[in-house]
This record gives sequence, C-alpha cells and structure tokens, in this order.
Amino acid sequence: MGVPGSTAVTCGAPEVYRAASALLGEAFAPAADAAATFYTVNTCSWPRTETARLFLPESTVALDHAVQVRDARTGAPLPFVEEAQSNERHRAAGRFLHVPVADVPAGGAVRLDIVPVAERSAPGDGDSGLSGDPTVVENDHLRVTVDLREACISSIVDKATGREMVRQDVAVGFNGYVYDEYATAGAFNHQSSKTVADDSMHLLASRSTAPPAALVDRVTDATGQTLVYACSPAGTRGLRVRVHLPHHAARIDIENRIDKDATLTKESAFFAFPFALDNPVVHTEATGGVLGTDRETVPGSATHMRAVRRWISLSDGNSHAALATADAPLIQLGGIAIPYVPYPQSLRQEEPATVFSWVHNNIWDTNFPAQQAFDHVFRYSVGFGTTAENPTVQADQLALRVAAVTSHPLVPVRARAEGSSLPPAQTQFLTLDDSRVRLVGVTVPGDGRLMVRVQSLADTPVTCRLRTPFTVARAVRTNYLGLDPRDIGQDRDGAVPVDIPPLGTAAVVLHPDPSARPAIRAARRAWSPAPLAGAPTA
Repeated sequence: MGVPGSTAVTCGAPEVYRAASALLGEAFAPAADAAATFYTVNTCSWPRTETARLFLPESTVALDHAVQVRDARTGAPLPFVEEAQSNERHRAAGRFLHVPVADVPAGGAVRLDIVPVAERSAPGDGDSGLSGDPTVVENDHLRVTVDLREACISSIVDKATGREMVRQDVAVGFNGYVYDEYATAGAFNHQSSKTVADDSMHLLASRSTAPPAALVDRVTDATGQTLVYACSPAGTRGLRVRVHLPHHAARIDIENRIDKDATLTKESAFFAFPFALDNPVVHTEATGGVLGTDRETVPGSATHMRAVRRWISLSDGNSHAALATADAPLIQLGGIAIPYVPYPQSLRQEEPATVFSWVHNNIWDTNFPAQQAFDHVFRYSVGFGTTAENPTVQADQLALRVAAVTSHPLVPVRARAEGSSLPPAQTQFLTLDDSRVRLVGVTVPGDGRLMVRVQSLADTPVTCRLRTPFTVARAVRTNYLGLDPRDIGQDRDGAVPVDIPPLGTAAVVLHPDPSARPAIRAARRAWSPAPLAGAPTA
C-alpha cells in the first residue's frame, strides 16, 4: 500500500469541480436581500439531510460581522457552526459555515441565503444535550460510549431496538488500533514473495494495541455531538480520534489522525470494527459491482483481504450495519492474516462480523515505499438500520447512503447570475423511483442531449423509472460507452423506464424537447463533474 489516501481523488478533479461550480453559479441568481446566496446541490438519487460546508469570503462579509443563514423554502434561520480559514497567508480570507440542511431533494438543490445581522446568536452551553457521562454521546437513534482505557468505542446501542451493536468478547475494540511488526528484514528486494508463514506465528514479531487515551474535547453544536481523545500507540508519534454523532442520524463519523515516523521494520496497522451480528452476510463494493460472502469469487483470488471501493455492508437478516471508508480501501474480514503465504490467521477466535481496515504497511518489496512516514487522517462512517425500520432500504442501500457522506457530499454553489426575479427556493433536475438504483453521473455526449448512467445493487432484474422536469422528445437505451443504442418508449406520465440486469449498469441518452435546452444547459453543470468533489464516480 502506497501513500495513504492517494486514490481518493482523480487527477485534476479539484479543478474540474471548481470550474463546474462556477459555471452553475452563473445560472442561479442570488436573493436581493442577501449578502450571498448558495445552492446546496445533492448529486445523489435519494433525498438527503446532511451538513453543507459553505465558504463565506471576507470580501463579502467582514469576519467581525455576524450573519444568519436562512432556508429559502421557509424563511427560517438555520443553526450553523463557524470554522476559521486555515493558512490565511495563501488562501482566500473568510470563514466556513457548517449548516445542517434538511430534505435536500434527490438530484436537486436548496437555496440558502446569507444575511447580515446586528449580533451573533448566543452559542449556548457547549455541553447542552450531552450525557452526564463524559465518555458518552447520544441522540434519538444511538448511544455511543468510548472506553478511554482501551482507546476505543466500547458500546453502540441502537435505541430503536435496544440492541448492542458492538461485539464485546473481541480481541480489539471498535475503532481500536492494532500495530504489527514482522520478523522479516526491510530493504531486501523480492523477499516478501519468497517468505513462508505457518501456524507457529514465528513471523509475527510483535503486536500492540493502543494504550489508555486522554479525553481532549467534548462538545455539542448545530451539527451534532463530538468526542475527541488522543494517545500514543506503538508505531506512531500520536493518534487523535474524533467521534462525531450527527443530530437525528443513526450514523457515526470517525476521524483517526495518525502521525508516524518512517521505519524499515516490516509493519502493518489496522483499525478494528467488530459488529455484534450473528453470522452476517457481508458485501463489499468493488469497482462496477458488489462482492459478497454469499457470492462466487474468482478461483485463486485472495481470500484473506479485499479491496473496497467505498463501503462494506453486514446483515444478519434483522439488523444491518454499514462501514464506509474514504481513505483506506484494503480490508480483512474476521481476523488478521500474517501477510506471507499461505496467510495464516493470527487471531485464535472467529469473528465473522469484524472488519479490519488495513491503513498502512510496507510488506511488499516492489512498487511500494520501503518505509512510510505521514501525518494523515483516515475517515470512516458507520451506519445502522433494521429491516422492520425501513424494509425498502436494505443493507447495501444503507451502505451506499452512509458512504455518500464523504464520497458525494452536498455541493455548495454560490449564486452569481444577474436577475430581477426571485430565484427558486428549491429545484430538482432528475429522479429515480427505485432505491436499489443509484445515479452514477450525467454527461453531455452532444449538444442538446444528456447521457444518464445508473447502476443497480439488486441481485434481480430491475425496471427503474427516470423522470425529469422537462419534456423528453426521445429516449435511447445504451451502455456506458454509448454503444448499441435502441429507442425506449415512455410511460404516459413521461417517465422513462430503464431495464437493468442483476447488479448491472445501464445508460440512457435523453433528447429533450428543443424548448427545454437552455434550462438543461444550466442545470446539467451540477451533475456531470460534481461527484468528483469527494471521490471518483465509477
């Protein structure tokens, strides 16, 4: 594994993202009474309630002037958290506003108006809403407890069912840190492929977990409740963990910041996620598909590790759990293997619902750095659900939505067009009627045409209906490359039915009525490059 996080963003994506945001901003006009207007764009195919991060320049509103953020749909002020700009010497002066926005429509956007006010709202008690226990955060869905002695999350209780979601009799706690050293020499090329392990564990030189941690911070604000703790595990200069529980969400967002020195000693580090599920079915997102413990794999492929695109889902039929990883795509399931053939397991007990996220190593002698030093944040999101709670959103759909928090965040676009009429408070460009189908992206193969790419997570054939607010003169079914086109008939209400094979993909080219083309040219800019903000969209 090379430099951590090196696959998170495609080369050139930030530039494309900024250009697309600027172009879309030229299509939206600000409100007349606002110092600045932003549209929070949802590029996913389901409605979302998430926190948007807006940048308000000092040239627009001075840093010492108070502002209010208003939801244009209701005119009501929204709570928000201010974040100071970093590296102010070489970045635009201003501040970030973290604003929770409810019910942003699928494939749509909501207008937020920034209005100057006489004075700042009272921040309130920083401990308001927090439990009396300093190691507990809680909302209406989850109760999360941190064990500082073990430097991990010791308990996550699903309040809807009362079920404990963290397995208790495990070798390493939830989000616990594991550091292994191996009895092989570094800087000797091609030795890793020649080394043979066995059940004696003679190649495992040492194994360490995190020492007791210190509680650094504990606060509640407009975005949720947060605990921060820190320690200095083996193999690091320090580990700082931020556990964030958003308001009204059955999800935990975790940031693990590791600061480590370089060493030629052969090493690996993991974070453990032991879920309390009984013999779960485990699915992992791969590029263009989904792998699983209930599905066939390529004969001869690795059985001790998997490369994950964005998410892992686990389900025991009644409860679902999802783990999304933004920065560490390599996992091991159920145990930690010694990384030399035949890859024997190093844990003596079976933990079928434990995911070990492999955050770094220098095992392989070719194509990887012999030693790695970095100060890097590894981000995870963990979500929970039950079949009874929402039968239409099963484990994979839950995982897809949890992963979107980091891979497809709400996109803030500042409105800059000139206009005298009141801009819309909400707009919607595209909808899909099946939650098992996700919108991969929208491209423009030619003037006046739109190509919509979709992917199904269902293991049975699906007919998904696509709708747009404009009149479609013609719809053509094709594949991602635009090959083998054939016409699709539309339903009476104008919806375009798209047949998708099990776990398959499809694309549709829409030929809008000519009268709708100017509006489409403006709206399309939000959906084509926007997914690049967090991660590639394949």
